[in-house]
Amino acid sequence: MAGVTGVGEAHDSAAYLAQLHEVYRLSDALHRTTTPEAFHRLAVDGVLKATGASRAAILLLDPAGVMRFQAWSGLSEAYRKAVEGHNPWTLDVRDPQPVLVADVGAATSLQDLLPVVRSEGIGALAFVPILCDTRLAGKFMIYHDTPHCFESAETEIACAVAHHVGFALERRQAENRLRDERQLFVDGPVVVFKWRAAHGWPIEFVSANVRALTGHDQDDWLSGRVSFKALMHPDDALRVRSEVWDRTRARTNYFEQEYRIVRADGAVRWVRDFTRVVRDDADVPVYFHGYLQDVTSVKCNEAKLRELTIDLESHVAERTSALEEACRELEAFTYSVSHDLRAPLRWIDSYSVLLAEAIGPAVDAESAMLFEKIRSATRRMATLVDDLLALSRISQQAMMRRRVDLSQMAADVVGAIHEADPARAVVWSIESGLRTDADPGLVRVLLENLLGNAWKFTSLTAPAHIRFGLSEGGSGNWFEVADNGAGFDMRYVGNLFEPFQRLHSVDQFPGSGIGLATVARIVRRHGGIIRAEAAPGAGARFRFTLGATALNP
Repeated sequence: MAGVTGVGEAHDSAAYLAQLHEVYRLSDALHRTTTPEAFHRLAVDGVLKATGASRAAILLLDPAGVMRFQAWSGLSEAYRKAVEGHNPWTLDVRDPQPVLVADVGAATSLQDLLPVVRSEGIGALAFVPILCDTRLAGKFMIYHDTPHCFESAETEIACAVAHHVGFALERRQAENRLRDERQLFVDGPVVVFKWRAAHGWPIEFVSANVRALTGHDQDDWLSGRVSFKALMHPDDALRVRSEVWDRTRARTNYFEQEYRIVRADGAVRWVRDFTRVVRDDADVPVYFHGYLQDVTSVKCNEAKLRELTIDLESHVAERTSALEEACRELEAFTYSVSHDLRAPLRWIDSYSVLLAEAIGPAVDAESAMLFEKIRSATRRMATLVDDLLALSRISQQAMMRRRVDLSQMAADVVGAIHEADPARAVVWSIESGLRTDADPGLVRVLLENLLGNAWKFTSLTAPAHIRFGLSEGGSGNWFEVADNGAGFDMRYVGNLFEPFQRLHSVDQFPGSGIGLATVARIVRRHGGIIRAEAAPGAGARFRFTLGATALNP
């Protein structure tokens, strides 16, 4: 290309100056384009005019980092499809340089693309990088139909065009970001203000979305027709001004306030005001920058929450009063049972004894057996009353947690059990050093019931083994009482901790059916859990927690 070769021979020639003029004219035109399509088309036309090339194209990196055609001149669809995505540089390259191919036929770097390049009638080509903010953003493709020697002046012109296109891209991206940021002021939830630290707080700037919050246009604020003083609710104005003055005088440069405003239509809204104080060199406030956020819905929800809280507290007070009344009634019932119900039982027992003594030797064996059944039934009824009273007291008794040595307490309970029947041979195993935080009185009742049950249900087993210790559970250590006694069917485990639910006959294993219900209630009062595992004839294991960490030093 003789014309371009001539430019390379003399940088100060008229042709070179004309090319430079075309570059600067292109730069000005690029900044005035309004659409991406026009920008890309203008860039291709500009590089053609500035370099005198036969054909040209501009490709830009997409978000995935792939070179995509944006505009072109004289290139077929098949060629564009074949070479799109080709990039002679890496994406993280710094200061990429132009790649010049003077003779396509002799190029080794284009072997993969050589057939399609030749079929397109291309003799020489150049890859010219386009940078945006020092990063690779795309490339120009410059083509000649015949082999062509790219002179330095021609390459400089192409790079100059690429530089101006890259700069224009930077500017367009910056303008787009600025437009998006400005749009946030229009569509966003906050209103941005700048006002002078002077009488009346005159407004220097306010975002366009101020109308949505206040009902007043942006011009009304900037012209001074509307002021902060007029905006504030009369009941809040004095407080807000005093707070601003106090914090400014205290050299607090960032502060937050909440107050009410009165819109142009008279509606009252709550706003949250975030303010920054700008001071001069003498530390005197000059401006206030800040933004207002509508928090009316938040305030309404807070008011509803307060109402609900008051209502809930009222219901809690009512329920507490009802519960206290129920507790008083239960105490009265307990007193009635302990005195009024047990007295007739004593009379029945006493009168049966007197009647048997009055009849004397004339009592036959069957009558004597009936008298004994009467006395046995009254004793069982008395025991049941005692157990019910004990169960009732478990729920009413105040909790007094303190450190308890469960190992020692279990040993004491075992000693008392053994004293009642010293002839029985039982192998006891009590793990030492077991401690926890619990109510001593309640825990002793728990151990008396569990260890007493183990003693009772191993009465037909020889040798009998009973163990108290720790066991591993899914959520830490559990206490357990285990035995090798009668056991029970796990199908009925759901009834085990309910009052009067017995899984064995009274004749086989005496009892009232209250003990395990008492144990479960004590565990629940401690915030714990109790589980039972057993099999008929294979013993039982009761595992429990007491709402505190089991300690075994």
